[in-house]
Amino acid sequence: MADWTIGTGSVMTHGRTRYGAATPAIQYFQESTCPSTQVIKYGDIVSRDTTVSTGGLRVRRGYSSGGNGADLLLIAQTIIGIAAEGSTSDGSNSGNVDPSSSAPGTPIRKKIGVFVAEAGCEFVGYLTAGASASSNNGDNFAVRFDSTNQVWLVDSTNSTVALVTVKQTGIPEGTEGDTNGPVYFKFLTSNVYLGVL
Repeated sequence: MADWTIGTGSVMTHGRTRYGAATPAIQYFQESTCPSTQVIKYGDIVSRDTTVSTGGLRVRRGYSSGGNGADLLLIAQTIIGIAAEGSTSDGSNSGNVDPSSSAPGTPIRKKIGVFVAEAGCEFVGYLTAGASASSNNGDNFAVRFDSTNQVWLVDSTNSTVALVTVKQTGIPEGTEGDTNGPVYFKFLTSNVYLGVL
């Protein structure tokens, strides 16, 4: 048994794909302009930007709240999946516009790749609070943003029904009994934006 230390490398990513698919579904979406502190990084939860009224579906880093356990992933949003790459933006339009865009005044935004939270896709994330994954399979948990390390974590101490967004589905081989270790999880369908596929 090992005790994992949560750090900047404890990012969420694609874990395994069911139903015979060899690779996860990756789709590309236009990224919204956002504060520099909200720029999408590899492993970030990505959701639909509900404040954008033009340009169709745009994505941003998932919304979190400082209440009920500090920086919990908000239930009331449409989750797209996990970022498969980092943004080139600085939070403004700089680095976020396709240089081949020729229409003045209406720049085309670059697109960012996302591991889509479809039915057969499970992700890997790390547990919080010194928890062991071995007894949690099938349990629903909240997810929180660790602002110190800038990573999303499965909040193994928070299974409040009104706050949960993921279900633990397994443990990577060789990590059974580890604390703060990786777990397989899937987003609950009530939180996933089903219109992306």
